[in-house]
Amino acid sequence: MAEHPYDDIEIEAPDSGALVRKRLHMFFGAGPGDPKLGANVLSVLGEDLLHTVTSVAPAHTSYARIEITGDRSITVSVDQPHRWQASGTPALGPSGSLLGNEWWSLSAVAALSAEVTVELWCGGRGFRQDCAGLRPLGGIQEFQPPDGSGTRVSFALDPAHIGPDVVFPTELERVNLHGPLRSAPSGPGQLLIRDYRRGPAARDVRYH
Repeated sequence: MAEHPYDDIEIEAPDSGALVRKRLHMFFGAGPGDPKLGANVLSVLGEDLLHTVTSVAPAHTSYARIEITGDRSITVSVDQPHRWQASGTPALGPSGSLLGNEWWSLSAVAALSAEVTVELWCGGRGFRQDCAGLRPLGGIQEFQPPDGSGTRVSFALDPAHIGPDVVFPTELERVNLHGPLRSAPSGPGQLLIRDYRRGPAARDVRYH
């Protein structure tokens, strides 16, 4: 993960897209237009998914996937029971969006995005919402979910927020998901980063 003077105790799920964009270096260790920003976004997402808050899951137990579908487009999926399972409906996050507080990094990346689609499912119920950044574009819709419990969020980063030349890296082995403050041992979980930009010859890199 990118080096910066903040630890994860100081970073909470952002409730304002403007806050993330104003303090981009605090959240992602790079500013707008910095060539490192694309890799740092992947690092922050991956580290948060592997080392999630203990109220969601122990470190290194989540099964997650980041699919790079374009130079500024990704889909993040994680197979993890939700904290709202008992109530049957998810707690809403910033601005009434489905992006709650389970993974702060999803809200932070949404703040840099022009288009966001959020899907959550648990206990046989699925919920979907389209957003512009953190702002919902409409109501929450129910859909027939897959089995189990999970989260899937698609992002299209906005060049106006990240810089016109910032893209996701192609050298995925250099994405660091284990920052200097992380001490949890590896567990059964894993993160797969899959790059579809080469067409059918998708490239996979796995992290534990």
